Amino acid sequence: MCWELDGYSRDSFLWPPRSCWHPLSCVHFRHCGRARRRSSRWCHTSQRLLFPRIFYKEEHDLKIFRNRTAIGVLCILLALIICFGITPLFSRSASEKTEIVRVTKDIKEGDEITAEMVQTVEVGAYNLPQNLMTDKKEVVGKYATADLAAGDYILSSKLSAVPAAENAYLYNLDGTKQAISVTIKSFATGLSGKLESGDIVTVIVADYQGKGETAIPPELQYVEVISVTASSGYDANTGEVVDEKELPSTVTLLVTTEQAKVLAELEQDIRGAGDPPKCQTAIKKWASHRKERPAMKENAPRVIKIPAKPEATRQAEARRQLRVAAYCRVSTKEEDQANSYEVQKEYYTDKIMSNTAWTMAGIFADKGITGTSAKKREDFMRMIRHCRQKKIDVILTKSVSRFSRNTVDCLYYIRALKQLGIAVIFEKENINSLEEDSELRITLSGAFAQSESESISANVTWGKRRAMEAGKVSIQYKKLYGYRKGEDGQPEIIPEQAEIVRWLYERYLTGASLRMIKDELEQQGVKCFEDSPEWTISRIRSILQNEKYCGDVLMQKTFRQDFINRKAIKNTGQLPMYLIENHHESIVSREKYDAVQAEMARRNAAKSPSKNAVTGMASYASKYALSERLVCGECGTLYRRCTWTRNGEKRVVWRCVSRLDYGKKYCHNSPTLDEAPLQQAILAALNTAMADKNSLIRQITDAMETEIIPFPGGTMSLGDIERRLRELEKQFQTLLEKATDDPAAYGSQFKEILDEQTFLKEKRSEILADNNEQAKANQRIMDAAQTLENASPHITEWDESAVRQLVETVKVLSKDEIAVTLKGGIEIPQKIMY
Repeated sequence: MCWELDGYSRDSFLWPPRSCWHPLSCVHFRHCGRARRRSSRWCHTSQRLLFPRIFYKEEHDLKIFRNRTAIGVLCILLALIICFGITPLFSRSASEKTEIVRVTKDIKEGDEITAEMVQTVEVGAYNLPQNLMTDKKEVVGKYATADLAAGDYILSSKLSAVPAAENAYLYNLDGTKQAISVTIKSFATGLSGKLESGDIVTVIVADYQGKGETAIPPELQYVEVISVTASSGYDANTGEVVDEKELPSTVTLLVTTEQAKVLAELEQDIRGAGDPPKCQTAIKKWASHRKERPAMKENAPRVIKIPAKPEATRQAEARRQLRVAAYCRVSTKEEDQANSYEVQKEYYTDKIMSNTAWTMAGIFADKGITGTSAKKREDFMRMIRHCRQKKIDVILTKSVSRFSRNTVDCLYYIRALKQLGIAVIFEKENINSLEEDSELRITLSGAFAQSESESISANVTWGKRRAMEAGKVSIQYKKLYGYRKGEDGQPEIIPEQAEIVRWLYERYLTGASLRMIKDELEQQGVKCFEDSPEWTISRIRSILQNEKYCGDVLMQKTFRQDFINRKAIKNTGQLPMYLIENHHESIVSREKYDAVQAEMARRNAAKSPSKNAVTGMASYASKYALSERLVCGECGTLYRRCTWTRNGEKRVVWRCVSRLDYGKKYCHNSPTLDEAPLQQAILAALNTAMADKNSLIRQITDAMETEIIPFPGGTMSLGDIERRLRELEKQFQTLLEKATDDPAAYGSQFKEILDEQTFLKEKRSEILADNNEQAKANQRIMDAAQTLENASPHITEWDESAVRQLVETVKVLSKDEIAVTLKGGIEIPQKIMY
């Protein structure tokens, strides 16, 4: 931006736009014929020197808008003014009442208004017209200048103090306009009798001013017609009934004085006495400009009612055949339902094809699918797509329950089809969805259908639970790998698949992860099911967790809380479960099944020692056996495998996780161990233990006997407790018979019996729990002994699987020493050789 300054001074400057002082801009000054360029730095300084007061004032004025407190207070004040000031005034004005005059029966134009024709009523005063009549006395005795219907308000512009004259429009000429009549010589000149009062016309003159040319005088363009008169004197403005063949003879136009002179001269030329006509006029109609009679001060709208033609609409629809589709559905695949399905299809096919006004648009049918969910019905959704593609006009169905048993879905699709103009006809309820009262009836029928479905679902659920209580088992063999339904109805083992199941259990117990098992199955080319041969981690986990492989059946592991969405919820205690032990032949032993469940729980419950674990849980590491066995002897934290690279050489070491994450804050002296010497030390410890296998097994047996500790202070066996409880029960019944007459006298004896029963029951529960724990510990020790019995007497190479089976933990005591603990509790100290 440039400014021309001649002899500038501080007072001679006017306020320039602030953009010229932008730090990145540059201003040119021309003084004494020379142009000088100043830098932005000079411009910014000049701004402060030349306009210090103005610049400060602007900053000061805007400062208040930067204060959030001031703005908040201002907004609160405005809200209070609106709520307690403006809104009450508006409400008061809207609630005010006034009296007006209303028509009680129809009044024709020109009728005199009597007291019986009108009444005074009280209405809201808000937004009423200004010229509304409010006094009945001012209306009675006057004449209507327009038709008034019963219930209309009366405007002053629709009333007249005098009766309407035949030519009332002539009485309202104010001197600026004049009325003059023009003769119509022919039928064509009069626009074939189509001229009416209010038309805007232009006068065309033949041989205008004797020049032999047809012209339009400038003064006679766009003239208004105020009357059309026939040769008999009939005036078109009066509404008088005359012969339809009588044509207009003269036209009266509303013109100015200059236009009247031109028309008079033209009319005189046409009517020259005895002379041939020198000119001839014609009228060209431009527009129809209907007005109310001049007696009215305001123009009332003219409403033309176009009558309905339902017959024509029906005839048009009848000429085009309607595309009719049918929808039928059955809920189950039972034989009687299947017959109903076929009967419905045949019935609708015959009905549509036998009607000449209909054409077949398709039969849509869902077989063996519930009606509570529309998305699961493929043919129903296909029918809806056809409707949206404008391929269907009408849908026939047996009843609302066949269309949908979900009220929300039913109304949603009915409304969607109604917007498309597609009717749904329910034959049983005799409902057409396009009728006015159809939605209420459909809602009620849909609610009854949904209620019926709820009742059926509740009955089925009740029946299934009673069957569970009675021990009746329903097994889905389609999703049960390794079993098929036998001839006796019981599960029968499939030998080939059973071997795969046993192999899965063995591999999992040896430390393999679910993904490793999946990869091995795919490498071996083993198929899962015929229709779905791919193995997934979820399928493998399901096989490992399914109690049916050990011969048991657990029922009601999941349940459905809502029959509409039918979502399966895992039963974690909300409902009772029913376990049937030894129901059928098992594929794996119960001990192995329990061992897999314990191993799975151990892997899922592992805690991560790293601070980087978001959930605090550790994922199972199946690649390296030492990842969950090598622990720090100082802080008890697991070790982690690390790879160091220096000068292109890699070095694999194991380090304490606490040292890696926190330095020496918690663990001060944990050593870093090279992987190769550490593995050799562990193998040496295992070989030492395996050198005298029999002695090792005896040690494990001794540990097992040490594990079996008798119940503390236990002088009674479970049999003694049971016998004593039966004796106490007999004493209680005998005492109860004696205490019939005076129960209070035996209160202390009842209390003694009940206290002893409670004590014995608690002791019985403790003994059972301890025995269960001891049995599990014994089983673990026996499994470890069996593993040692089957292990090779001398291990030469590092084997991750063998280490998982034999080693429980490896504790790092120092850089040169570790302690290897075998499964069964035998600890072997071992030196690390570098």
